[in-house]
Amino acid sequence: MKRPRTVWLFAALAVVCTAGLTLGAAQQYTFSIAGNVPGSYQTTPVAASLTHFVGYDSLPASPDQGYIQTGSQFITPAPKSAKSSYLSGINGLGVAVGGYCGVPCSGLNAQHGYTYDFNTAKITTFTVPFSGQTTVAYGINDAGDIVGGYCQGPSACPPGAGLLAP
Repeated sequence: MKRPRTVWLFAALAVVCTAGLTLGAAQQYTFSIAGNVPGSYQTTPVAASLTHFVGYDSLPASPDQGYIQTGSQFITPAPKSAKSSYLSGINGLGVAVGGYCGVPCSGLNAQHGYTYDFNTAKITTFTVPFSGQTTVAYGINDAGDIVGGYCQGPSACPPGAGLLAP
């Protein structure tokens, strides 16, 4: 008869301990307004660091543009040849990564990747080393490693590959 009581005692203690751990692990969150780029009819925040949000916005009668938000301030850095752009990731050092397209956004002038260093305002572009390729960039870590992909021209990329509309 002692054995069943011991099992019940341990089971009851396990439930109480688990409930205590669950209650103690409640996370506190701070909510911030992301997006609302002035003049935009649609703003899409995509990633955040401790100090910045990045994404893209749509302006009336204009292609999408990538933005960085710090507090209530917005900047829209992009390479000079960009017709449209997006930013999809930012690391803890303030370096954002995304993509852009020139005119036209097809064939040999497919989408390219770029980084923007918030601290130096330097833009660096990159493209996979194959002619006619589309380069998509999604994220960057603090070591500067970029995650993304490529495909043979804009029409060869699968849906949802982060491509810009031509």
